[in-house]
Amino acid sequence: MFRITIIGAILSALFGACSVNTEVATGGGRLVVLDDLGNVVTMAPDGTNIVTLLADGGGRVTHFQPIWSPDGSKISVTRSDAGTSSIEIIDVDTGDQTSTVTDVNSFYQYWSPDGSQLASLSATGPGELDLDLLTIGAADVPSRLAGGQPLYFSWSPESSELVAHIGDAPLEILLPEGTPPEFGVSGNFSAPQWTEGGILHIGITSRRQQLMRTTADGGTELDVGRAEPRDAAIDVEEIASLGLAAAGDVARPRQGAAG
Repeated sequence: MFRITIIGAILSALFGACSVNTEVATGGGRLVVLDDLGNVVTMAPDGTNIVTLLADGGGRVTHFQPIWSPDGSKISVTRSDAGTSSIEIIDVDTGDQTSTVTDVNSFYQYWSPDGSQLASLSATGPGELDLDLLTIGAADVPSRLAGGQPLYFSWSPESSELVAHIGDAPLEILLPEGTPPEFGVSGNFSAPQWTEGGILHIGITSRRQQLMRTTADGGTELDVGRAEPRDAAIDVEEIASLGLAAAGDVARPRQGAAG
């Protein structure tokens, strides 16, 4: 038997701090699964054609958070072995595996769109999250990009920059190329989404939270994708975030009590 949890199509899941134990490959149609022994395997959606990639799960070894690369050629997974933590990168076709030792367990990984880099979140202390960057194929240790909590981020479509929401600070561009745009006052929990058309985020204007799109040149559009602007306005006392459909062209504000 296998424990299977399918990741939903809403891209806001990319920002979450929860681990998953199944993911569907982009275009390939196969699942990557942690089986009942904790091994990393791939399989067809009907549970057949099982291929074991890591067979050392169980006992003191734990695997979690297996994630496909965007092109489905590789899988990243966190490995914990009696206090030693690492991120494993597995070539699905050849079975080749590279291991990068980390200070603590990475609980969330997010591939760059071109598959050349892997961003990793880890909890390094009470109330502290660290964002590290791993270059695929490089022997270097991960580089520290930022720290704080909460910490939400999104890759640029070109895979060269990230936009991040860290703590109560305004949104910021990590690894900026040129002069980054100014985002103004962030909304109450403004997790961003970087799309081809710009950065979608929740901002505050006229004491109301609104869905905004900020472009690289600093231009900002309000009430994105709404026929009636008031539908996108959320009271400043409410918690606001957004989700993006897989096609990348639809956003919906979410809200909930701030207490």
